[in-house]
Amino acid sequence: MCFAIPKKIRKVSGGFALTEDGKRVKTGNLKLTSSDFVRVYGNMVVEKIDKKEAMKIRRLIRVNMS
Repeated sequence: MCFAIPKKIRKVSGGFALTEDGKRVKTGNLKLTSSDFVRVYGNMVVEKIDKKEAMKIRRLIRVNMS
């Protein structure tokens, strides 16, 4: 099982997206826009998730990781 931290997309161009942390990832067949949240594994977007779910996961990680 893998664990993917949700990341916000800053820019999408030609099958690749730039995430908020500066990582360039492949988008596959997903239709993404800037401000979308995605789960990334390696250098590939695994899935697009809604903002509410992304924020929930981020809060849980912060609480449990500190």
